Amino acid sequence: MTPIDSPESANLVAVGHAYGQMEAQMACAMLESAGIFAHPQTRQTASVAWHYTVALGGIAILVPRSRARDALAILAGFKPEPSRPLPFWLLLLGVLTLLWFAIPLPPSGYFAARHPDRVATSGSGR
Repeated sequence: MTPIDSPESANLVAVGHAYGQMEAQMACAMLESAGIFAHPQTRQTASVAWHYTVALGGIAILVPRSRARDALAILAGFKPEPSRPLPFWLLLLGVLTLLWFAIPLPPSGYFAARHPDRVATSGSGR
């Protein structure tokens, strides 16, 4: 594992973006269980101001550049799904809340890097 302030951490790349806290933590746990250092970049902002998560491009999952290919291979089959579908009344309540108060539902989901050959660096956004 690599601490976030080590010299190697300056060479971190994003291998995917999560739009929910649980998805980000699951992706990091999968990578860390394989011995790959993983850091969810904007997890604090997403936990405090979840409505900014989409504007920030999600929670970037950062790994050392030397382990990016391994990380992409591990996360290739990672497709988190809700444990059960939401009931209709809860979806209706979410839509009414959005329309009445202009507060969207919290985002969720995980999206791997689009081009594994050109993994984005941590400073370049997407």
